[in-house]
Amino acid sequence: MKNVQLTSATSKKIWRFLDSLYASKSKTEVIKCLLEESTRIIPHETAMYIPVDLVTGAPADKGYMGHNVSDVEAVNNAYSAHYYSKDPLKFLPLPSFANKAFYVSEVVSTPKLMDIEFYQDFLKPLGVARILACAIIDDGHSMCGFGFHRTLGQKDFGAKEKTILNLLIPHIKNAFTICDIRERLKSLERNDRDGIEEDFLQDSISFLKSIIITAKERYNLSGREVEIVSLLLRGAPNRLIAESLCLAIPTVKEHLGSIYKKAKASNRTALVAMLLTPRFLDS
Repeated sequence: MKNVQLTSATSKKIWRFLDSLYASKSKTEVIKCLLEESTRIIPHETAMYIPVDLVTGAPADKGYMGHNVSDVEAVNNAYSAHYYSKDPLKFLPLPSFANKAFYVSEVVSTPKLMDIEFYQDFLKPLGVARILACAIIDDGHSMCGFGFHRTLGQKDFGAKEKTILNLLIPHIKNAFTICDIRERLKSLERNDRDGIEEDFLQDSISFLKSIIITAKERYNLSGREVEIVSLLLRGAPNRLIAESLCLAIPTVKEHLGSIYKKAKASNRTALVAMLLTPRFLDS
């Protein structure tokens, strides 16, 4: 794919989207942000999120979400019950396409797609002809798939949209990870857990602890700055950080400015994104 130069205006739109993404407090909010707010940077007519059953690797029976889709539940039922078996993306060669943006036309040509049952009986009635998609894979397991759609009469997705989506994918995975950690920590606080959840919680806590220790050593953070980074990674806003540490909000902002300077991050979104990037612990 040819290199695409993004304009300053587009870059600002991407940062605003990431601000919203990392402000999401749950997976549902992450997905809603992905499907709806992304229209400002990847214009599309409709969009769908399809969760994956972690055991079978097939689409889950429920949990679908859509943007501008009139009856998501009906689409959910029809796809999981019948049309998944007809979907040419069922045989998507993973990991070649994992965590990468791709046009459906890279998997099956547009003329061939329009000649099969999956398009004629499923996509066409939904007004879907052009698709930019991604399959999210984590630790070897399929997590979900999502696609942005345009009609046959609209211009196909191009290299710019594909480049933008590729930039977003690591952040989407990070946002999901943050939400997982939050939910597990909430469960711990409620004392509502079993042995399996306990293992997951310990892994989550160890993961956060490793990030905080690495950040402290790499950026020479003070004790107070370490406390603030710890709360940032849990999604705490300035007000909650101030209350938790018995600080004034202006003081919290001063500490954040110092942290950003040491880590060479432009803002809290950039800092969290950097700390949660898988290679952070390896670099």
